[in-house]
Amino acid sequence: MAFPVPPKPKGAVRRAGKAIAAGTATIHDYDLVDQWRSSHGYAINTFKVWLRRKIATSGTAAEFAQRLKRKNTVIDKLRRTAPDGSPLISDVTSMHDFAGCRLIFNDIDGLHSFREWLHSPSVLENVRHRPKHADQNKYNYIERPKVSGYRGIHDVFLHYPRSHRPGIDPSEPWQGLMVEIQYRTRAQHAWATALEISDILDGQRTKFGHGEDERGVFLRWLVR
Repeated sequence: MAFPVPPKPKGAVRRAGKAIAAGTATIHDYDLVDQWRSSHGYAINTFKVWLRRKIATSGTAAEFAQRLKRKNTVIDKLRRTAPDGSPLISDVTSMHDFAGCRLIFNDIDGLHSFREWLHSPSVLENVRHRPKHADQNKYNYIERPKVSGYRGIHDVFLHYPRSHRPGIDPSEPWQGLMVEIQYRTRAQHAWATALEISDILDGQRTKFGHGEDERGVFLRWLVR
């Protein structure tokens, strides 16, 4: 399967994202951002193999899922603004959730145990992938739930696959892309899925923190 190559220079992708946010984008701008989005399919494929092997090796009961962020979702995110009217996303290339992998565990103990093991030197010494942030609790939404009530833990990894043969590295264009790993229990995943479906059905944006309506209040109460 051939994966799109990340467009260069990266600065052109940044400018295209800013144009989309400002409402002045051309077709070329949309194409650049979509090529950047699509190129993350390579990173997802690498992490799918790695994480599935780690699940099997660990003996932990976990389900694996993956997703490439949809084009319309990216555009919507770029167009969202802060209360002062400024764009919420200032640099589209800094978005770390284009490539997403999700691990769903039976219980919270299994979640924490597997994640701690995945970050251990014994695992990371055998791969080139590295966590982007030194603070492993930067995106710990179990200890610090989102305004919507969402719970789970997210990690951001930098994608650095090994070369298949010495001196030949066909993965070079995709080196350094970011991959988000989400860890949830079955209960947390069911809650998040219910929230997403309800947002789709009635056009609300509770998922993004706009949850001051009765349903948003109810969903936050439900996870207390």
